[in-house]
Amino acid sequence: MMPIPRTILFAAFLLPSASAPAGLPPACVVDIDGTLTGRGPPGSPPIFLVLEKGRETLWRIHRRGVAIFYLTARPIRRLEDTRRRAVEYDYPPGEIIMKENGEELIRDYKIRMVKKIQESHRVLFGVGDTEVDMEAYAACGITALHLESSSDQGWVGLRPRIEDLLRASASPAAGGE
Repeated sequence: MMPIPRTILFAAFLLPSASAPAGLPPACVVDIDGTLTGRGPPGSPPIFLVLEKGRETLWRIHRRGVAIFYLTARPIRRLEDTRRRAVEYDYPPGEIIMKENGEELIRDYKIRMVKKIQESHRVLFGVGDTEVDMEAYAACGITALHLESSSDQGWVGLRPRIEDLLRASASPAAGGE
């Protein structure tokens, strides 16, 4: 099988609303700003930091066959910059979902998008740095993993919990293989 160029894998999309078949593939949801990037002064664009431990953790997840959905409230107009930086900084491939409707509350947007992802994937957990992220993941019935904003060491602390979730999802009782 010929490899798909990574730039194609980093694309904004809307998932189909049709029900997904049984035996859904595993996935996780990861926020971007504050989770994979630094936060600048209010009103300024985020600083795109390379959180080495975060990147390593995401690659571990990806190698286990878990789809990664980068779910951000960034406006769609920032797609090209976000896509370019994700590839440039060697984050694992995954879908980048960006906010198209500026009027929708971030919490409601994230809940709506996670529910759409759940139509085609078995979402194991979500990683984020804000209470809004935690509320959205909990509202969708997925494990919410809180990371201190822009904390590479926080990713190290989450690894055992992520490993437990990945192991549990691989068991036959969880619908794994």
